[in-house]
Amino acid sequence: MKAKFAEYITYFMYSLITILILLTMLILVDWLNWEPKYSLPLKTPPEQSEEIRQATPAKKSSTGGIVRAEVPFTAQAPFWNWGDIIYEEWCEEASIIMAVSWSRWQRLTATWANAEIKNISNFEKDLFWNFLDTSVYDTAKAMKGYFNFTQYKIIEKVTKKDIIDSLGNWNILVVPVYWRDLKNPNFTQPGPIAHMLVVTWYDPLKKQFITNDPWTKNWKSYRYGEDVLYNAIWAYPSSATEHKLPAKIGRAKTIIEVYKK
Repeated sequence: MKAKFAEYITYFMYSLITILILLTMLILVDWLNWEPKYSLPLKTPPEQSEEIRQATPAKKSSTGGIVRAEVPFTAQAPFWNWGDIIYEEWCEEASIIMAVSWSRWQRLTATWANAEIKNISNFEKDLFWNFLDTSVYDTAKAMKGYFNFTQYKIIEKVTKKDIIDSLGNWNILVVPVYWRDLKNPNFTQPGPIAHMLVVTWYDPLKKQFITNDPWTKNWKSYRYGEDVLYNAIWAYPSSATEHKLPAKIGRAKTIIEVYKK
């Protein structure tokens, strides 16, 4: 009996070791294949960094009876180079660049934004082993770590009133959404499921949220109906795919509130 039990234990241990070896090999193969596929240039040119340090405060304007701060804008493909499909993955990086630039009263140039998007991606790859569809929590970690930025807080179970009140207090919001529910006619249908954008202010007369949507260079101050955008909010997981948690089931509403010092 004891010999039989020992035989079972030995078989179990050998099986476990074999499974662990196979998993390790799969991880290594995936990592080695991923490295050349997403090879990115490093480091922002010094002259661009200097330009940002010397930037003057962004202008303030009055629109629809509401005074608001202008939020710097960049598309996730600053030079419209969609031939490189990796730019389709960089809405999170573009969103935090806009948010941090606004908080620090910095201007944006396409050259600087393009370099920084790639630098943040490399930073995320070192931090998370991934930069594809980073979750709202991982996006906040990247923003804090890369920019040494702490003027933000994560708001869970956010309500529409919370969003409107936050914007009324001169904050802006980095918001993850289920892209297809935005029903934007300019999106190529059906489009991906995970997207991130910056909500810059609220128009109470038209009941619309105004956003800096990084999908295209023409979507600065793009408007979404308040219900459309709020219902689309979805704290998607990192590396979100069609095969993960369905967005319409138990959709968590978590956002990043960004403020000035």
